[in-house]
Parts: sequence; structure tokens; C-alpha cells
Amino acid sequence: MKKIWKALVFVTLGVFTFSSCEDVPAPYPIPDNNQGNTSDNTYINETFASSLGSFTSHALSGDLAWKNDYSSAMITGFQDFDGDGTKENKEGVTLLVSPSFSLAASQAAYVTFNHAINHSKTSIAEDHKLLISKNYTGNAQTATWEELPIKTDNTGSSFDFVNVGQIAIPAAYIGQKNIFIALKHIAHEDYSSTWEVRNFKVLEGEPGGNEPEIPDTPVEPGDNLLVYGGFESWTGSTPNGWKTASTAGNATLSKSTDAKSGSYSVEVGGGTANKRLGSTEMTLAAGTYTFSVSVKAATAGGGSFSLGYVPVVDGKVGTYTYHKENGKQVYYNDLSQTQWTNASYTFTLTQPTTLSLLVMNSKNPGKNILVDDASLTSADGGIVK
Repeated sequence: MKKIWKALVFVTLGVFTFSSCEDVPAPYPIPDNNQGNTSDNTYINETFASSLGSFTSHALSGDLAWKNDYSSAMITGFQDFDGDGTKENKEGVTLLVSPSFSLAASQAAYVTFNHAINHSKTSIAEDHKLLISKNYTGNAQTATWEELPIKTDNTGSSFDFVNVGQIAIPAAYIGQKNIFIALKHIAHEDYSSTWEVRNFKVLEGEPGGNEPEIPDTPVEPGDNLLVYGGFESWTGSTPNGWKTASTAGNATLSKSTDAKSGSYSVEVGGGTANKRLGSTEMTLAAGTYTFSVSVKAATAGGGSFSLGYVPVVDGKVGTYTYHKENGKQVYYNDLSQTQWTNASYTFTLTQPTTLSLLVMNSKNPGKNILVDDASLTSADGGIVK
């Protein structure tokens, strides 16, 4: 009887407390269960460090798409689209649209992000726009978009990131639900810029308030330069960060749940010829680097691999360079199917070099291998692009 009585008392107090709280004015904006609201004063906070997050790419014309690359949301109309090793231009107008967020309880709000624009050959503002809409329902063509001015100073000819400052959201959107922000990129038939964006935020407050501009966080010496070294993020059957635009990577890849850490590793197919897992091409500054991986046999019969890299110039591979000791290439042979083998290769670049890192699956014995926990570290170098 005492237990029943106590239960009734607690229920009554709970109802009273809940009802009382309903009448207390909220001192901060209350999220309307929209995807973009992450806290009381932050509506969107997306770094684009490893994915596009809840942002989505929509082509208004052409078939170009925003993607995650170089720890950024990135788009370009100049790349090797047909796989022949030569870059070409492709025109298109493409939006990167934010998730929905509510400004129903907002007094004022603003947008801020870091961006880099390179290879621009026309008015930067004409090809790179920030848009906002309150009637977008999934069709970017039919929505009404209003342009918000963005700062493009010190952009257009490099991959150095700059902050756009604090861009006020117009009063017409304050107090409204289901707001969307979009980045609009225009690529032309005979030229296109490359646009990279990081640290995208929509925040409560007036521009010029206490929220500082967001610095672009540099990679500290010793940090892993490979965003996708863990093989946890995939697009179809390809691990992000490991699709080459050149012929550097020629192995058949598949996702495996047999991982050293995390949920996945990559299975690298073998064969009668050497097969290579190649990282997406990157440009490294002059310096000394250590490339490390963990590898084991995917099937019975062992396996063998070697670590290296290959320079890539204008989409074409140069001379393959592999780990050598005493003039001989280093192979890790007789791989176990139950134990991971850790391997590292340290090399020095005397000048900025565009290259693909390689895990070469040897044709002897030509069996499939599993690769996980890849890292690239440097005390004096870093990724240029």
C-alpha cells in the first residue's frame, strides 16, 4: 500500500512540475525537432571533415556534384571525368543544400564558414553564391532562393582557406520554420573553379557579436594526414579517400567487417599480376613522411605486400617508389589470417609532389589481403592539396 501511495505522489508532483514549466517563457530558442538545430544557439554546425553530413548535392543543370574531399565540401568542373588520365572541363550549376532548421524562436542569426577558391577565371562572386530559402521542399529548381553576400577577398587563385565573416540572415527569415541554406557553384564549358568549404555554421545572434571567426585548424605535426585512414566511410564499393584518378590504384576493392579497429577494413584483391591499393591523389609539401598500415591475409594461403608511392603529373603516373632496405624492395610475406601485421615506410620529398600512396598486393602468392588503420604522419611536411 505504501508503494502505491508513494507512486501516486510522485506522479502528481511530476504532472504539476511539467505543467508549471510549460508556462515559463523560454530564455533561448527552442528547437522544433528540425535536423539542423544542434543546441540552443547553434542551428547548423558542420565541419565537412569526413563527409557532407546532412547536406545534400542538387544539380540545377549538368551532372556535377559536391563531394567530400580534402576534409572539405568540394566541387569542381575540371577533372578526369572519362577516366582517360586527362582532365577536362564540364559545365554545370550545382547546389549544396543544408538540412532544414527553424528560426521560429530566433531574434537574429548569421552564417559563417571557411572557404578556398582556386582556378577562378571570371568574377568570383558570379560563380560562388550563398543562398537561403523558406519554401524549399526538396526540389531546388522550384524553390525561391535569395542570395546572401559572401566575402571572397583573398580567394580565386589558391587553396588557402579564409573566413567569410558573419553574414546576417535577413529579417524575413527570422521567426520562420523550415529554413534552408545552400552553396551555389557555377562551372562553365571552357573553365571551372574548384571550391572547398569547411566549418559551416548557422548561429543565433547579431553579426559582430562575441562569436569569433572560425580559424581553419592546421594539422599538427605527428597528426594523421589521412582523413580516411580507418576505411570507415564508403561510397558504394569504394572507400572514401582511396579512389585514384590515375592508374595508381588498380586493385579490386571491397568492404570487409574483419577490421583491426572500427567497423570496416578494405579487402584488396590479388591476382597473377601485382595489384595496388592507391590513395586519392594528394600534393605533399617537401618533408619527411611515414606511411603506416596494418595488414593481414583475407583467406587461407597467406599473402604478401609492399608499401610505396607514385608521383602523378597531369593525371599520369611516374616512377613507382617502394620501400627498400640495402637496395632491395621490402616485402611482408606469409601473412597470417588471424594476426595483423604492422608496417611502415618513411620517405623524403625534396619538393612539393602530387602522389598516390600505395599498398601493393604482390602477385606471389596473389591472394586477397585486408588493410586497415592507414596513417601518414610528418614533423616537417603536410598536405598542400
